[in-house]
Amino acid sequence: MKLNLGCGPRRLEGWLNIDTVASFEPDRVIDLEQTPWDLPTDAAEEVLLNHVLEHLGASTGTFLGVMGELHRVCRDGALIRINVPHPLHEHYRTDPSHVRPITPQSLSMFSQAECDQAAAVSSPMTPWAHILGVDFELDSVQYVADPRTEALLRERGLLRADDRAEDFAEIYANLIAEIRIELRVRKG
Repeated sequence: MKLNLGCGPRRLEGWLNIDTVASFEPDRVIDLEQTPWDLPTDAAEEVLLNHVLEHLGASTGTFLGVMGELHRVCRDGALIRINVPHPLHEHYRTDPSHVRPITPQSLSMFSQAECDQAAAVSSPMTPWAHILGVDFELDSVQYVADPRTEALLRERGLLRADDRAEDFAEIYANLIAEIRIELRVRKG
């Protein structure tokens, strides 16, 4: 099964399209913040959260519930594709429904290997993977630059031709518009 969670008006053929808004006509109306989800365990081979995760879990408990359910419904080896606005970009900051910044670093707390490495060096990282009994391996991360901001910074000599925009995302607001993250589910 392939899940398009928080599909909105972007329904995908061959996927189970899920949204909380019935007027989008999803295949299933499910409020992802209410757990457990009415979905089978170990059934999903692929999940898409396209500009959805930043809308979920204003409270920590709710967000942790979402991550737990995401792990439960996925089979071992499932691919999870997450696209989110960069938290320092105006697309994140101007939408009042964006309640949680999502970064590769925050998602690494749901990887048992990352938690083990952090513990080995006495890092203050909260080991959510162990606390919740979940395991998501970070497969890939892609940063998508805002073309307008990147061009302006390069034009003014603040970014050289060989500079990677993502290396300056924490210095220049609005430089990175989107983060594309792929997670791999690990079980037992």
